Amino acid sequence: MGALNLFSRFRIDVLVISTSTEILQRVAQVSERLMLSSHRVSDVSQFENEFAEIGRPSLIVFDLSSIPNRPLILEKIFTLKSIVPHCEYLALFPHNLDRDFCQQLRDAGIDHLQSVEDVLQSMKLDFLMSQQFHLQYFPIELRDLFPGTEITFNAFHFMALNKKYLPVIFERLILSDKKFKRLEKINQIYIQSHAAPAYQKYIESYYDSYNTGLLKRTKAAFLQVVMAYTQIRTLLMSGQSQEDVQKLPELLNFFEAHHRILLDYTKASKEPFQTYVNLYRMDGISNFDRSLFIAGLAALLSEISGVGQPGIILKSSLVAFSSLMFADYKTYLKWQDHPESQWSSVDFAQFSEALKGSCEVGRVHIADFDATLAPSVISLFERFDGNGFPHQISGEKIPQE
Repeated sequence: MGALNLFSRFRIDVLVISTSTEILQRVAQVSERLMLSSHRVSDVSQFENEFAEIGRPSLIVFDLSSIPNRPLILEKIFTLKSIVPHCEYLALFPHNLDRDFCQQLRDAGIDHLQSVEDVLQSMKLDFLMSQQFHLQYFPIELRDLFPGTEITFNAFHFMALNKKYLPVIFERLILSDKKFKRLEKINQIYIQSHAAPAYQKYIESYYDSYNTGLLKRTKAAFLQVVMAYTQIRTLLMSGQSQEDVQKLPELLNFFEAHHRILLDYTKASKEPFQTYVNLYRMDGISNFDRSLFIAGLAALLSEISGVGQPGIILKSSLVAFSSLMFADYKTYLKWQDHPESQWSSVDFAQFSEALKGSCEVGRVHIADFDATLAPSVISLFERFDGNGFPHQISGEKIPQE
């Protein structure tokens, strides 16, 4: 079966197993938006029969709503895992699952759980697929590495023909001048997201004689910020288990600490504002979700102006924007894809109404949320002239953050 897969007719990114027309259409919509290839089958047995022709997917979306009992669900999952062991699995369930069965599904190999309602109405599926396909690899430039040094992470070349990442530099390799010159035609290479800490440590370990050391350190710190951000976003998109509740505050603090480093490097540059904006123009970074850019840019402006507290701005922005992702996806796309000049008063009201959900999320995850972040979160869509939402407060009554 594995040998046949090498010669499969086409390659797919996402496989959806469902008989629901709504779910199939929703997965197809997200796949098209993210420029991913998808394929659908009605049952595990159909995929088993077609596997040699279809190929191995990177993500399997498995709808459990039409399967009559739990033993059969687990049996089908085990069958899937025997066909494609190395794959991300998302299970869709029709109602709230009890904790014991959730754990059984995770023990069986399910990586993510989402309700059918979430998939059909919210942005949870969009962000999970974006995380899986667009934010697993970070772009770096070959010239940012130092010839003659020991590389402490793996680096990859993206092959556009089959959309695969080919390893070209290996951990513990001495990057010889010969190897460096051979790779120069590639120019841009990629590291995996979990390698961001090793990459930053590597960049800060060597002196750059070409006067670009500050820029290299700034970019390395930025990748740490993006890595922490994607982990936070994944937790906010998850089922918010007790384990997640305990993990998120630590991640938020990690995120704030590395953004603090990023701000220090940015301020040391000749043009702090332009340096920060340019970071988000890197290929593959923040090309889908702009909330990180907005939160980070607001923190930078606060840092430079001395107005407000950058740390509070950063955290409250991330929590506030999460509500728009929990809202129906059409509302989110209107916020994401249209400038504020095109928002109607109805849009403003919808967006501000979603902030109530943000406060609920914040209270679950952050112990002192009401005392520290809540005023900033609930005031996100207030305006200085009093024409904002939800309370139409104006001027200095609006929290500085």
